[in-house]
Amino acid sequence: VGQVADDASVRLGGAPGMDNAEVLRRARAAHPKAHVIYKPHPDVEAGLRPGATAAPEADWIATNTPILPLIETAQEVWTLSSLAGFEALLRGVPVTCLGRPFYAGWGLTRDLGEPIPHRQARPSLDQLVHAVLIDYPIYVHPQTGLALRVEAAVEVLGQAGLFARSRKLAGLATLQRRFRRMMPLLRGAKR
Repeated sequence: VGQVADDASVRLGGAPGMDNAEVLRRARAAHPKAHVIYKPHPDVEAGLRPGATAAPEADWIATNTPILPLIETAQEVWTLSSLAGFEALLRGVPVTCLGRPFYAGWGLTRDLGEPIPHRQARPSLDQLVHAVLIDYPIYVHPQTGLALRVEAAVEVLGQAGLFARSRKLAGLATLQRRFRRMMPLLRGAKR
């Protein structure tokens, strides 16, 4: 998964000297016979942000391609610190991390970067999802600016027409349906 070179997740959760080309080199070295697909970050692809790479280790560069279908068909996802790794975990796809994203170091990913010594707990995926989507964030109503409980945030996301005009956020309806199905499980998760 390609990332924006100067993005906060790369600067703060990456690894020294690691870039998109190095992630590709390591993935290819680990799996010399695999069909490696490289997905550039959309902002890099559009020429808006730094991080472009020639990707000679890739068998295919997936330009102008949505990432979720790629994740859903992948046998493994390699990333420095991309949110796509979390998306892969949610879909049961193994993830190899070379950086230190929020979902690494808990025993749910294969971590090849520097150890994260303060992450000693071994939560289940459901517990991690609960922590990062319910316990940790503060949700804010997009129109009023008031804080919302997570259940209310899900309802706001589902309000007809609120985000209908935004093609970039079209996938929120799918996320909302999945989140609603998970709510009974998440409410029962131990904190």
